[in-house]
Amino acid sequence: RIAEENAAAIAREGLNPDQVEAWEDGCRTAEQPDAFEWWYFDMQFDDGSTMVIVYNTKPHTKPKSPLDPSVLMIYRPQDGKRVSYSTKSAPNELSTSTDNCDVRIGPSWVKGDLSSYELHAESEGLTADLQLTRETPSWRPGAAITYFNSAKTRYFAWVVPIPYGTVKGTISVGGESRNVEGTAYHDHNYGNAVLGSMLDYWYWFGAHIREFS
Repeated sequence: RIAEENAAAIAREGLNPDQVEAWEDGCRTAEQPDAFEWWYFDMQFDDGSTMVIVYNTKPHTKPKSPLDPSVLMIYRPQDGKRVSYSTKSAPNELSTSTDNCDVRIGPSWVKGDLSSYELHAESEGLTADLQLTRETPSWRPGAAITYFNSAKTRYFAWVVPIPYGTVKGTISVGGESRNVEGTAYHDHNYGNAVLGSMLDYWYWFGAHIREFS
């Protein structure tokens, strides 16, 4: 029964059952005004610093709201003092592609084809220019979509273009730049259901042990 439902969902979403394709990391909600979408990048640098960058079309807590694009940057340098900035842009400063990941929000942007990505993000004197390379195959759990009603109209979806990869580039803080390199993770989420009304809690972690991610 589960296998049949999964196969039906894959067919319904127009997915290749054998592999993730580049268009799956393109904009999936262009024709859905009552949906949110985000592209998430999580980097662990060799010097002990970390960075998270998220490109959002709108807050996931307000899926029915108009477009309200923003870029979130969370940076923790070696000394452990974490900083977080969220910069909003006007709706007309958001552009996306349905063919592959190609997102621009104001001065920040990201583009890639599953195997490699380039991104630029800036906010409050913090700037990142990074290149990511996929080291393990892109992945999704089945059809990568969870429905929250029997009519299958309320949903949340998740695909992982880079379960594990490498990253290198430049981080600038207050005009002072330095080179970084390390490991990276990238996933892509979209949906039209407020998660807090559907889920009690959410545990999330990433691990890379030998050849397993």
